[in-house]
Amino acid sequence: MADRLKSFSLNATQLKLIAVVSMTVDHVGYFLFPDVSALRAIGRLAFPIFAYLIAEGCEHTRSIGRYFGRIFVFAAACQAVYLVSQGSVEMGVLVTFCMSVAVIAAVRFAKNSDSRFAALVPAAAVGAAYFICEILPDLLKESDFSVEYGFAGVILPVLVYLAPDRSGKIAALSAGIALYCAFYHSSWRFFAFAAIIPMLLYNGERGGRGGRFDKYFFYFYYPLHLAAIWGIKQLIDRF
Repeated sequence: MADRLKSFSLNATQLKLIAVVSMTVDHVGYFLFPDVSALRAIGRLAFPIFAYLIAEGCEHTRSIGRYFGRIFVFAAACQAVYLVSQGSVEMGVLVTFCMSVAVIAAVRFAKNSDSRFAALVPAAAVGAAYFICEILPDLLKESDFSVEYGFAGVILPVLVYLAPDRSGKIAALSAGIALYCAFYHSSWRFFAFAAIIPMLLYNGERGGRGGRFDKYFFYFYYPLHLAAIWGIKQLIDRF
């Protein structure tokens, strides 16, 4: 029986592939078939899975500073493309994850510090994230500035990171999804809870070859697939 259950388990690489497929379906729906809500519903699986894996990445990385830097570089490149091609200042999901990692880094600093004021660091990081996600868009109403998945999206990986064990992380993921749904009311957002199913099958193993391809695949795929979908949309609109 244990062997059978193990055969149905998923490693991190397989979870990433599920999330990548879900994300791609979501963006195809958003840009090309906005009236097909089923595509957007399928896309709700992607963010919780990626959020969970970001938390694990922070937990296992040798240098959270380098981990942050890697996400930041790709986030900055994506935002530069958005700004030049579309004149948009809407912040994508990599920016959301940058803030998540920054908050987690602040939590780690507070845990390892002997200063009685150390707790102020994560509090300040959370406050800054809330300001950027929820207050700054109101101050910049004349622009399209926003942060994808908002403050609840920033906090989701943090909740998973803080949980002490696997069952706690699943509970934290569920609570984070509930927080996200409460912040942003929309019926199809509740499909994000479906992401709990593959996460329950997660065996904690990395999977894949563990090389640079596995490490950087998503970072390159994210802007490239958006560019491809956006290019297709331009051709459709033109003809």
